[in-house]
Amino acid sequence: MLPTLCFAQEQPASQHKSQQNSQQNKAEAPQGQTVEVKANYDSRRDDTAAKFVVRREDILKYGDQSLVDVLSRQPGVTTDGKSVSLNGFGAAYTMILVDGLPPVSGRGLNDIEPHQVERIEIIRSAIAEMSTQAIGGVINIVLKRRILNDASQLKYRLAKSSPSSAAHTVEWDWQKKSDSYSYIQSLLFRDADFLLHSAASALNLDGDNRVLDRVDTSGKVHVAVSTISFEPRFDFKSENGDQWSAQFAFKQQHGKIFGPEYWRVVSGAPVVVPRVDQNNTYDVRSEHSRLEWKRELAKGYLLDTQLSGSSFMRRDSVEQIGWPINALTPLRRRSNGWDTSHTWVSSGSLTNDNIASHLLKFGWEFSRGVNRSDKNYDDKEWFASRLRTESLAWFAQDEWKLTPTWSQYLGLRSEVFQSKITQSDGVNGSHVSRVTSPIAQSLWKLDTENRGQLRFAYARTFKNPDPRSITASLAPQINNNTAWYQQVGNPKLTPELAHGLDLAFEHSGEQQLSFALNLNLRMISDLHTQQLFNKDQLWLMHEVNDGRAFKRTVGVELSFPATLISDKLKQLQFKSSAQQTQSDFNSFAADPSLAWTCHAYALKLSLDYAGVDRIKMGISDQFQSASNCRVNPLQWNKSDASHQIDSYLYWNMQQLSVRLAVKNWLAKNSPSESRIKTQTGYAISRMNFPNYRHISLEFNWAM
Repeated sequence: MLPTLCFAQEQPASQHKSQQNSQQNKAEAPQGQTVEVKANYDSRRDDTAAKFVVRREDILKYGDQSLVDVLSRQPGVTTDGKSVSLNGFGAAYTMILVDGLPPVSGRGLNDIEPHQVERIEIIRSAIAEMSTQAIGGVINIVLKRRILNDASQLKYRLAKSSPSSAAHTVEWDWQKKSDSYSYIQSLLFRDADFLLHSAASALNLDGDNRVLDRVDTSGKVHVAVSTISFEPRFDFKSENGDQWSAQFAFKQQHGKIFGPEYWRVVSGAPVVVPRVDQNNTYDVRSEHSRLEWKRELAKGYLLDTQLSGSSFMRRDSVEQIGWPINALTPLRRRSNGWDTSHTWVSSGSLTNDNIASHLLKFGWEFSRGVNRSDKNYDDKEWFASRLRTESLAWFAQDEWKLTPTWSQYLGLRSEVFQSKITQSDGVNGSHVSRVTSPIAQSLWKLDTENRGQLRFAYARTFKNPDPRSITASLAPQINNNTAWYQQVGNPKLTPELAHGLDLAFEHSGEQQLSFALNLNLRMISDLHTQQLFNKDQLWLMHEVNDGRAFKRTVGVELSFPATLISDKLKQLQFKSSAQQTQSDFNSFAADPSLAWTCHAYALKLSLDYAGVDRIKMGISDQFQSASNCRVNPLQWNKSDASHQIDSYLYWNMQQLSVRLAVKNWLAKNSPSESRIKTQTGYAISRMNFPNYRHISLEFNWAM
């Protein structure tokens, strides 16, 4: 099998059987299936619903500080440095979960340290026990909870991305295990100091593509961030077999962002302030608690309940100082913000494996959140908004074996979302959406040796509007134009709905040769698209429902030991993946006859060496094709091809281990362009952000 990725869906009922039988390999296979364990065979391939698992070893080996960087190397995943997406979709179409539940504020991909993760599950087709608000797919982050023995580790990491940038991280992990309980805690300190360089241009063209005016801008922003986090976890098993788990997470961050932006009129006569100084500070604090209880109600019936609560606070102070030409005093814009949120989530499931060859599971999920935002602009009256959200979901699913080579999965999930926004300016709104999603998946084994198999999946999925995209208020700023527009809300937004088909062929050979072919099809209606417009001499942007899309993604994955090429290439493992996405769009509101097509290609290669007991090393290569595509009826986006090469070296000296990683060897810049059709012609914004080579050195002491 693929050493990094496994075709799998781990069933809680299977975990229940593992408690009874204490057989790990059987525990990961569905009820009614007997698996013969082989050296290069993963028994989880037998699960009808499929997912790929990124193991802990592969999460840590490149020394990444962000899960976004970890996911960037996985097949079918694309990233922009801040967010991730699956199957060629945008980030908004990919559902991110933490331990099977939507993350709360302050608990996203960039807020979880890679060392805290046990594994990452990449699910391309929906399953009923997880939210179907995932047209592109689901990424489930499973936090570390398994403890094999007592241990204590101290880590220090130095990371540099340019001569003037550095990040220092100190981390202490401690764990304790006994027959009835286990305890693990992680304490982290990080101090980062770096520079952000940028260059951009904003142009206005007439109908004949002649430049009416052009403004260039450049910036050199200094960022200083300090972070502290503490995460303990306690697991306990009582004498009657009940299992309890308590988890707490605390994170505090303080940041400063300051530096000048320079504006220059190249042509035309637009009015701009030639220099704007930024001076921003922010403080973030998040707390998260989670309690889980498992009990075997009767033979074959497992109840799993969870209750979690979280709080999040962010305080911002932003000051812009503009220096107009021939002005005696500077132009100042000040804003202060205070954002808080409190969220409570209750979820649970009941699993029944008493029926021969069946795995039945029923469950629920209820959440309630209160978000409060207070803003003050230019020392005037405070603006306040309150957002209350509620969601309720229930699901039922069954997996059973029809024949020795054919198994089936059926699921149904219903979700209701409600949000209500009240604002001090009187602009209030409420929104309710309901979606029911049927799901069907099948697995056919093509031979008795389990070397080749086919998968089929159908699911109805959706993308709910973000509550903040429904109602958002205007915030004043210096130099408003088509490149630096302001986002406002649209209370008429409705969910996007999608019907999806997924087909896959998987092969696992005797000599560790593994490959997979995947085809993903999505038909999406009521698309959310960005619309730029001018109102009261201000450029504004909001989301609208407009048109439909058909997306087709084809992917291939290959993994094999290099000894298949030559016996001299021992201990080398090669992996590769390629993906092509075609998107066909139709617009209704802007122009019923308007249609366009976009293409994207991606290629990923990696080579790992583990020939010496104490030394491991590897290299990976990622390529993303250039893009020049229409993103809505009035806007085109263009970006250059990206090419990134990463490498790592790991040396284990028993109590001390050293990891050296270099990311982005080529250090290529990432220019992009956006063209928007206006009433008089086109508005173009061009941006160029430099990418630096990133070097990190990590020391790990086993205490």
